[in-house]
Amino acid sequence: MRRIQLDVTGMTCRMCSAHIELKLNTIPGVLASADFPTATATIDADATVSVAQLCAAIEEAGYQAELRSERPRTAEDPPLSGGPVKRIAGLARFLSRGRRTQAAHPA
Repeated sequence: MRRIQLDVTGMTCRMCSAHIELKLNTIPGVLASADFPTATATIDADATVSVAQLCAAIEEAGYQAELRSERPRTAEDPPLSGGPVKRIAGLARFLSRGRRTQAAHPA
């Protein structure tokens, strides 16, 4: 397993990072997490996945990416918090903000 970090340009919000994450996590052998504030994507990938393949997936999603670093994954590396289910749950929380006000009902 390798830990790959990509610089991503074109992200303008957390929805962008969620979109990138979902796109990367569809690639077999990949676990990815994208971070909007740092404009990076961190990927754990097996040997069958190339950096070019990862960059192409990000470009297909409408963003640009270039390699920042690539190295073997170590036991000291924190696990990636990415994954579609967790990201979708976070996205649902984000989208529901501000919708908790009571609706006005006619008398």
